[in-house]
Order: sequence, then structure tokens, then C-alpha cells
Amino acid sequence: AERADAGAAEARTANAGAVAGENETFSGEGDEASAFADDLIVELDAQAVVSGRMMTACVGARRDCRNQKPCGTRKGVKLDFKRFDCLEPALAYLQKVDAARQLEGHLWLNADILSGPGALVAPLRAEEFVKLCSEQLPEAVLSLSWGSSIISTTRSYTQGMVERMLNLCMTPMVSRPFPDGTAPCAAAEVHGGRASGEALSCQRTTTKGDHIYLAPAAACSHITFAVAAEYALRSADSLSKLLESVPGASLTIFSGVGSLGISTSHVRELLSTYGVKRCFLDLRVSKPCRTCSQGLCSVQ
Repeated sequence: AERADAGAAEARTANAGAVAGENETFSGEGDEASAFADDLIVELDAQAVVSGRMMTACVGARRDCRNQKPCGTRKGVKLDFKRFDCLEPALAYLQKVDAARQLEGHLWLNADILSGPGALVAPLRAEEFVKLCSEQLPEAVLSLSWGSSIISTTRSYTQGMVERMLNLCMTPMVSRPFPDGTAPCAAAEVHGGRASGEALSCQRTTTKGDHIYLAPAAACSHITFAVAAEYALRSADSLSKLLESVPGASLTIFSGVGSLGISTSHVRELLSTYGVKRCFLDLRVSKPCRTCSQGLCSVQ
């Protein structure tokens, strides 16, 4: 009986040791992931300070305020419109409360207005969405996106998709009154419809109701194009041309619903491809993993 009791005690001790060792392993992995996340936050925030134009906004637990320390990232409001009939009431309310001024420019109006890679849902009415937002809240950030999903066969934003977005941003459609009470004369108003240097420099006094039409790129304070991180690198040529064609525009690179996360090397490649000054990040960054090859191990 004594030998049996001693054997049971040894078994309990062995089991306790195994559990402790397993917990220690999990704790070590958790600490490694947490330390890695902290390092990435420091790196991205440091780049934001240097560039002066990038706001790092990485969604997830790793962007919370650990130990109740104050966060350095300015908070804002992003409205993601899924139904067009919600747009006008929302814009009216935002105007009423002067949201754009109170949020100091960090008010975003987002919608999927064009079909993108693997789109499953019909987009909002593109021209009407852009026109209403640009006319009623030009101080807000206009966030325009292509509807997409992970089942795309093209795995990229095609040239045709990008050209439709470019045409939308550069087509004069935003009505604005003349601020100074004068407007340029049309060539047909003078010299019997024949244009001349004097005709082109002519001005006439405007009457009530005279307007000029601006492109959304000229009317809005800022335009950003929301793109899925899974397709951003393969679309580098077309998206880079879009950024070059729309003055001051940026990309908002996001990891969508169902994403398993984006590796840190992928994040660095995105920033290297498009430039830190022209990227906003809305990403779930995956936990690091250890890879070993030829006796050498590294954390990816």
C-alpha cells in the first residue's frame, strides 16, 4: 500500500511538471507575440511622426492601450454606407452638428461604389454618392472603394476598374457658386461665337444661380481609395497610376472580414511599394511564427 501511494504521488508530480512546462511554453509564445506587436507599433508610429501625414490605424487587440497608457493616435469617425437611402439623412445630421470641424478632419465617408475583384454585392450608386458627399461635406475624407471578396479569380484590381474610378474622381460634377460674383464669358457670348484672346479673358457679372462645376478631386479635402491588402501588391502598377493621377490621394489598405491576418513582411512591402506618406493601414497583423531551415531559426 505504501509503494502504491508513493507511485501515485510520483505520477501526480510528473503530471504537474508536464502541465507547468506546457503553460510555460504557451506563455513564452504569448510573450514573444506581444513583444513583436509592441515593436511593430513603435516602428509604424515612428514612421508616422517622420512623414507627418500617415495615421497608423491598425485594428485589433494589439492597438489597445496596454496598462492604461495614453494612446498617441488621434481618433476619428468613419461611416461605412451600405444603403444609399441612409446617405442624405446622415449628411444632414453631420452638417447640423458640425462634425467635420469638431473631428478636425478625421471624418471619413466610405462606400463600395464600384465592383472590384470577386464582388458579391451590388455597389452603391457611384456618381450620386460622390456628388452628394463632395457638395455637402467637402471637409470630410472621401473614402472610395471597390466591392471585393476573397473568391476573386483575377486576384487584382484590373486596369478597367481603376480607370472607372479615375474617371469618376476627375469628372466635373460638384456644383459650387462663384465666390466673387463674376464668371468667365463663354466664347460664344462675344464676337459672334468666335473665340479670341479677349474673349477668353472676358468676365461678366454673375446672377443668382450661377455655378461652376468641379471634379471631386478638386472639391474634396482628401480622397482615399480603400483596397484589400490581399490584392494591393498585385495591383501595384494600376493603383500607383491612380495615385499619380488624383492629386493628393492616398490608399487605405485593409484586411477584410474573414482575413487570417497580414504578416509584418507583407506590411513592410506594402509601405515600400506605395510610400509611407500615401498609405493608411486598417489591418489585422498576424502573430509571428518561427521558421527553421538548415539549422537556422527566425521569427516571421
